[in-house]
Amino acid sequence: MTVLYGVDRKGKGSSIYCELIRSIEAGKGQTFCLGIDGPGTSGKTSLAERLHGDLGGEVIHVDDYFLPFESRSSSRLSRPMGNIEWERLEQEILNNLGKKSVMSAPFDCASGVYAAHKEYDLSGLVILEGVSSLRREFRDYYNYKLFLSIPDAVRLERIFRRDPEWKQEKWLSQWIPWEDNYFNTHDPAGAADLILDGTKEI
Repeated sequence: MTVLYGVDRKGKGSSIYCELIRSIEAGKGQTFCLGIDGPGTSGKTSLAERLHGDLGGEVIHVDDYFLPFESRSSSRLSRPMGNIEWERLEQEILNNLGKKSVMSAPFDCASGVYAAHKEYDLSGLVILEGVSSLRREFRDYYNYKLFLSIPDAVRLERIFRRDPEWKQEKWLSQWIPWEDNYFNTHDPAGAADLILDGTKEI
């Protein structure tokens, strides 16, 4: 069941967060995989890090699985969020849920190469956050699915406030169209167990 907490929540943020904590703690002692999706700047990473600080576990960032530049063909980029190497993310992370020690290498966009392998403990709480985390191919892996919603105007305002000009141009010409194509095609909000208003403090 999807519940929308909108702009009229009137200070219930802390209780919503506590409800989320309780839902996660109900699966304590076993592998619990939480997916957090939503537009850029909606607060996915901040929420994931807050949950990690309160509950521990591992946070996996979709942004660590960007597709290498040489693999970004026009046909690949025409697919919803085709700039993400989601096949590798599924193979190395989601297929290994429940394992104590898993190695996976983030892709470093700055250098254009894979960084050193990192070790992940996927036996407890695993939080996968980022745009396309709730793509159809991934949904059966999750115990709980979250979507953070923000209006387009808020997304743009945050982008212009946060990012340098060259990134703003990338957002307008590439990243926002890619995100919107994914949202329209995969409908992650419709698959979420809970939709949160990303303009409000949770």
